[in-house]
Amino acid sequence: MPERSWAALVADRFESGHIDALLREDAAFVLIRGLLSAEWCAEISRRFVEFIDGNPEHHVWMRTNFVDTVVMPMNMFMRPDDGSAPPDMASYFARVEHDRSRLRLMYASGDDPYDLVSTFWRDTGWTELPAMEDGRRYHTDTLWGITSPAFAPPHVDTYHQETPCSLSRFPRRFSCNTFIQKPKGGGNFRVYRLRQKEGEFRREAPPPCAEYEIEPGDLLIFDAGHYHDVRPVVGDRHRLFSHMAVLLDPDTREYSIIA
Repeated sequence: MPERSWAALVADRFESGHIDALLREDAAFVLIRGLLSAEWCAEISRRFVEFIDGNPEHHVWMRTNFVDTVVMPMNMFMRPDDGSAPPDMASYFARVEHDRSRLRLMYASGDDPYDLVSTFWRDTGWTELPAMEDGRRYHTDTLWGITSPAFAPPHVDTYHQETPCSLSRFPRRFSCNTFIQKPKGGGNFRVYRLRQKEGEFRREAPPPCAEYEIEPGDLLIFDAGHYHDVRPVVGDRHRLFSHMAVLLDPDTREYSIIA
């Protein structure tokens, strides 16, 4: 069992100082409790299940697990891990406008987690740059869920650098996850005090980590350049969350939002 000695920052809202703390690796993640109400999370969860039932093609394999998703995010169109095929980003961009409107309907008449989280970022004093590729828009966010026996092994998220694109200029990436529903069991999130540049992840002697147990409505923000994982999910209820990635350039204090 890894040593749990890396603290989280708990706050009422996300601020510029939290970005600096994460960049310095002073904190494992920033946690904003209760960004969404429990009642609204339950309604989003109901709409999500209704959407997936009516759109079985949105039950897709993504690297290690089947995922149910409203938006087909960028990492579904990257090259395979073994490099056996090139990225298919044309297919990704062809879906953006259509899928984005369907995602916004998930939050109609209530709080949209993308609006809330992106407002936090706009208020930090950093400069947002629209995420574009040759005049084409990137997705800004997605809503996805996994059920038993899904999990995510320790990994880092650096695909914007591995797939050459306009976003490859950003050296850092934060993930912003607003949790909508907890599974029947399992599914805890861990982030480890180890970056890929410092060495490979060693299961027999894992580094210190911080662990989070899902509560609907919480927002968790962490540096995705640190190894992180999702513990195995138990049961047929989705581990459901809204996700957006924020790519950062600490030198210019600029960022772009993608999914």
